[in-house]
Amino acid sequence: MKYLLFVFLILMGCAQSNTEEEKPLSFIGTWEYSNKIYLFEQSPKKIRTTGEGCNEKFQCEFTPTLFILKLFQDQACSQHAEVVLRYNLTQENDSLYQLNSDQIVRSNYIPKGQHNKSDFPFFDNGVRLIRRSLNVFITYLSPTENQIIAGREYQSVYIEYRRVP
Repeated sequence: MKYLLFVFLILMGCAQSNTEEEKPLSFIGTWEYSNKIYLFEQSPKKIRTTGEGCNEKFQCEFTPTLFILKLFQDQACSQHAEVVLRYNLTQENDSLYQLNSDQIVRSNYIPKGQHNKSDFPFFDNGVRLIRRSLNVFITYLSPTENQIIAGREYQSVYIEYRRVP
């Protein structure tokens, strides 16, 4: 009986030391465009793509006071641009955050050619960030007039961003 109690105490100690507390989410750091995901009513319900044109090369960085968006501004994906904004981030619930900005600090973005802006996730002068995990968040995109991809009508579309290690 003594040995059984001893084994039980060891197992309880191991179980307690293996539990991992969830760390609080911080957006501070660099995030990369990962996928563009379309959701459908019929099966298959989801299609993942790498995005269109240079959009898949978006990168964003959060500092405590600045939001930095890095993107390409030409169709050849050769001219890099950067837009730096002061931002305010408010948490609306467990996973939804709203990013708003009222000041551009600096920008060298000069649109050239037919840059595709369909992956800019702005709603009401802000961006909704939906936390999926400590290292993944998504932004829903506003619907377009033609909601067809791969010959199918989609219900919604979003961009997935992953934290740069």
